[in-house]
Amino acid sequence: MSAAAPALLGAARLLGLLPAPLLAGLGCGLGLAALPFLRRRAQVVERNLELCFPRRDAAWRRRIRLRHHALLGRFVLDHALLLAASPARLRRLVRLRGAEHLEALQGKPAILLAPHFVGIDAGCARLTLEHALAGLYTPQHSKAGDALVTRARAAMGAERLEAIDNTRPDAVRRLLRSLQDGRWLFYTNDIDYRDYGRSVFVPFMGVPETATLSALPRLARRLDATVVFCVATARPWGGYEVEVSPPWEGFPSGDDEKDMAEFNARVAAYVERHPAQYYWPHRRFKTRPPGAESLYDD
Repeated sequence: MSAAAPALLGAARLLGLLPAPLLAGLGCGLGLAALPFLRRRAQVVERNLELCFPRRDAAWRRRIRLRHHALLGRFVLDHALLLAASPARLRRLVRLRGAEHLEALQGKPAILLAPHFVGIDAGCARLTLEHALAGLYTPQHSKAGDALVTRARAAMGAERLEAIDNTRPDAVRRLLRSLQDGRWLFYTNDIDYRDYGRSVFVPFMGVPETATLSALPRLARRLDATVVFCVATARPWGGYEVEVSPPWEGFPSGDDEKDMAEFNARVAAYVERHPAQYYWPHRRFKTRPPGAESLYDD
């Protein structure tokens, strides 16, 4: 742990005791104040919005970009809630819609699809109150930031969440063993991993050929698992909401490319409803088909 990490964790615990609306306001202010220092990230956000919403005008995209950066600041500070919240407070802070779909899955293998919206970590914390989960994660570049996120996950308890570092050579084996023990898989599939061998190029938003990891259908077949979407978004005045979809009928279909095109279409529908809340700083379209030009200014 870096020298700054203990102080950061102590400050986070204190912040987590604040009322959620106040913490949300502080976080949004932090996000906007940091914008001048995040020029490269802001450029990626702007480019992604251009690619995904080509029919929207520049003024609309600018409003969405500013709202998004405010929510990024809130996303950072709201991790303090995961450190300080009791299960009872967490239930109040993170509302659950569609709980009946989770109840129907009790005693069965399941994959909870969690696209990268700003509430993803709060949503994960809330879902652990319904069933024990397992999932892969990538360590943060910042040691202090990674310590905060790791401690927030640890606060949920290993009995509720087994978070496995996907850089470990035995990560997949450990994950499968955890799922065989009855945990549900908390799975994010909307990231560009630059893995040609395990990706297919299918449409997403305004980009016809988007590299999309195709492991999901194979996982569902191997686990004989039911798949539901669990999308966590921020509420306006503090707290979050997790929307659980009905089970994805007919999945997997046997055609991985068709399945992943449908996956992207479903994520896109959520993005259309919550355009400021998707994680736009990620270069989602960095992997191009062989011979195609980059969509970013590298």
